[in-house]
Amino acid sequence: MIINIPNLTYDSFTKIFKDINLTLPKRWDGGNFARELNSQFNYYINNLIRENIQNSDIDTIKKICKKLIVVINSYYDGMTNKSYKQFSELLNQLYSYPLALYRKNGWTEAFDQDDPLSLYRVRCVSDDKNYPRKDIFHTPYNLRSKVPTCRYSIAGYPSLYLATTLMLCCVELGIESKRVKVITSKFKINRNYSDVESYIDVLDLSIKPQDFFKMFNSEQRNSINYPFSNVLPSDERIYARYLLWYPLILCCSYIRINKSDPFASEYIIPQMLMQWARERYNRNHIIGFRYFSCASEMASDLGYNYVFPTSGNGISNDNVFCPILSKAFHLTNPRFIHEYMNISECQMVLENDRDLDTI
Repeated sequence: MIINIPNLTYDSFTKIFKDINLTLPKRWDGGNFARELNSQFNYYINNLIRENIQNSDIDTIKKICKKLIVVINSYYDGMTNKSYKQFSELLNQLYSYPLALYRKNGWTEAFDQDDPLSLYRVRCVSDDKNYPRKDIFHTPYNLRSKVPTCRYSIAGYPSLYLATTLMLCCVELGIESKRVKVITSKFKINRNYSDVESYIDVLDLSIKPQDFFKMFNSEQRNSINYPFSNVLPSDERIYARYLLWYPLILCCSYIRINKSDPFASEYIIPQMLMQWARERYNRNHIIGFRYFSCASEMASDLGYNYVFPTSGNGISNDNVFCPILSKAFHLTNPRFIHEYMNISECQMVLENDRDLDTI
């Protein structure tokens, strides 16, 4: 399949995506996921037709949608290898036209303490002892059995999940009471080129259709959490590429109906995305993802999630953490959230904590 970038203006784009039925994240009835997606895809394509998008561009988007349905159906048929191969072929083509691909390290100048990107992670614990930094890093390899299925990673495969706000971390983990013992740390990416041998890229999947209509709000555009902070409103390539990426982002953006079920159809495509990224993992390159939360509609506006795959290799038999991610992140010593008046106060203290180090 050859992917052609559509010709699109901002006016045409807004007419398509002001439709409330195209906003994300999505809820569904929990029936057949392929049928649900097919219905949403048809609705989306009919919107394109109504707005007089060129037939050749619509044909390209139809092929993307059809491919994604084939991937889901192959997975349902138990042909997981075939399903992933079909997905990988599609993503290799889309990856040539990313919405945004951020290089997170390898900068020529040092960010030091001025790096605006702070990330957070939380973990429930059973006691009030002192926890070292390694206890809030990714699950160690020797404890794979404790890793559940997650949106972007399969059961038994440790990944490093982070968020741009502490509140989002707590919502994702379902923390509702101060009686629950929870530790948290602030993470900073080590941007210095001489200290990190591997390049870390982040593929942006965090753009919701409704985000485009905030572009002319200067306060939101200046926010470090706002995905368009470095995209000019006149850059029509973003609008056109979004037409191509929307079906894939949609597939990743369904609210999970029941977290107690062992299998989640909502996770099929995002987990394949992680497999695709892991397949490209080598000592010189890591691909992570930025995405909006699908814990709820409210959570999707609390910030952004980041996920980074582990390499699968430990530093040594005694150190069971990913050597690449271990070098790539500095973090604070863990703190207990329940020791603060509220989550906001805890984040404020973490923001001012300059005691950052590797695990």
